[in-house]
Amino acid sequence: QSAICGLWAVGSRPPGPTMKTTLLAACAVSWVAAMPRTPSLVVDVSTLSGCHGDGSTDCTTAFRTATAEVATAGGGTVLVPPGRFVTGGFNLSSGTTLEVQGSVVGVMDASEFHYPPIAPLPSYGTGREGEPARYHPLVMCADAAGVRVTGPGVIDGQGAFWWNRKNENERPHLLELYNCSSVEVTGVTLRNSATWTLHPVYSSAIHIHHMSIDAPANSPNTDGIDPDSTEDVLIEFCNISCGDDHIAIKSGMDAAGRAFGRPSRNITVQYCTMWAGRGISIGSEVSGGVSEVRIQHNVLHGPSEHGMHIKTAASRGGYVANVHYLNNTLGNVVGDALLGILTSYGGGGAPPAPTLTQIANVSFETVSRLAGAPAGPKGAGAFGCFADHPCVNVSFTDVTLDPVEGTAWKCSHMTEVSVENVSPTGLSHACQ
Repeated sequence: QSAICGLWAVGSRPPGPTMKTTLLAACAVSWVAAMPRTPSLVVDVSTLSGCHGDGSTDCTTAFRTATAEVATAGGGTVLVPPGRFVTGGFNLSSGTTLEVQGSVVGVMDASEFHYPPIAPLPSYGTGREGEPARYHPLVMCADAAGVRVTGPGVIDGQGAFWWNRKNENERPHLLELYNCSSVEVTGVTLRNSATWTLHPVYSSAIHIHHMSIDAPANSPNTDGIDPDSTEDVLIEFCNISCGDDHIAIKSGMDAAGRAFGRPSRNITVQYCTMWAGRGISIGSEVSGGVSEVRIQHNVLHGPSEHGMHIKTAASRGGYVANVHYLNNTLGNVVGDALLGILTSYGGGGAPPAPTLTQIANVSFETVSRLAGAPAGPKGAGAFGCFADHPCVNVSFTDVTLDPVEGTAWKCSHMTEVSVENVSPTGLSHACQ
């Protein structure tokens, strides 16, 4: 089965749409089944000296001691019992299960002890907003395999501490999977991240399911789940409300991302429910390339700034290819067209890439509106591709996006466009 799972990564023709999903779901089950079984060692953080789940005692040393004991033993469980356990950043090693029954609460202190500065991601070159370094994530899995993060408890980043202050380094991600494989995240609630909430980066064989993400609608950059230069990912049955993209598939930014050259591929997002946020996105950081993506059977209630869109900029380069949107339902989208391709997303003044982003083979099939959804104020779809590098082979089948206001469809610089059973009408004419 692993050979089948790897077919898409070596440039061979991918299976058909239905077969692709079946294979990826089967691969995800295979990854989880193949994870090393967690050894019997259980370290309860509340039993370690000085740690109390009272919401105020600093348990950073206890968490780091517990994870170190499990690492030394070759695996085991770090148990967070009922209570509120305050901590700074800590790391999970191979074979570790973090079982959260109560709450892991990020300490509100930017000191080097609690959140040590770490190097920027090499595919970005700096912090996401130009900072020289990053604060260590609250929970990090680095260079590890066979890791689980399970609920039913909460990991709370206390993001308001970070949102309203000037930070020397990039704000800490809540849960980052860095160069990891065979990781499962399930049952847990991730709340109030300082910035991106769940960030699998340079990783593979990731199964994220039956979990929740929650942050205020006005919280800055609190993306829900961001697979980044990562492959073989199955995200399903998740409930997301946040302040930025619900899902954003990325692969590094501008020259650093092109030099690093690691794509995101073989990613399925399915059966998720989304509330406040900024929609389901690919990009804008696509400099390493994104391909073989299926986004299907999701419901976006909103209010959401965007619906489903691909975004890039002249500075990005890279590619977006073989993306299939199937049977998704959209509710209240307030700030943009319901569907879109945007190639003028904020590039931050970086020079244009030698080759503009190639966008090809994108299909929207069976996309509809929630019953009673308000009229989309920005129209049904806005597709603005590069004049010198048009989008190629974009298809729309059984797409019903009424009601909308204003101009229903805007379309520029797309070739090989296929339209079948689409409402409101006018898409074929707009794309001529």
